[in-house]
Amino acid sequence: MRMTPAMAAGVTGKLWEISDIVALIEAKEAEKPAARGRTERKVSQLIDPQPITNENILRVLCIVLVEIRATDDLSRARMLADSFHNAPAMIASGAGPQDTWASVLGTARRLDMERYVVSLLSHVQARQISN
Repeated sequence: MRMTPAMAAGVTGKLWEISDIVALIEAKEAEKPAARGRTERKVSQLIDPQPITNENILRVLCIVLVEIRATDDLSRARMLADSFHNAPAMIASGAGPQDTWASVLGTARRLDMERYVVSLLSHVQARQISN
């Protein structure tokens, strides 16, 4: 069995498949919106005035996974994979969307992918508004 860094760190015990991510999106869409806590960090306001949701993070992840498959640039694929590899486990473990997005952005920033990752979120959020 293959082991991801999240599995090695004990964050998750399974190798995530696309179907797992789709199931997370569907489960989140079925839930009623939860009230925001007072202690929740406002990372989303630093990037975009629209609130960041787990659904949006998972939609960005779906785009990233397609891009990883389609690219011939192995270095770019690795950087995208590194940026997002902990997001599904964080969402599944109940981490807030701002914490998950901060983790994604922290890695993306370190890999000089932050601008691109933020543009993907903006794209997803714009599509939600237009629908």
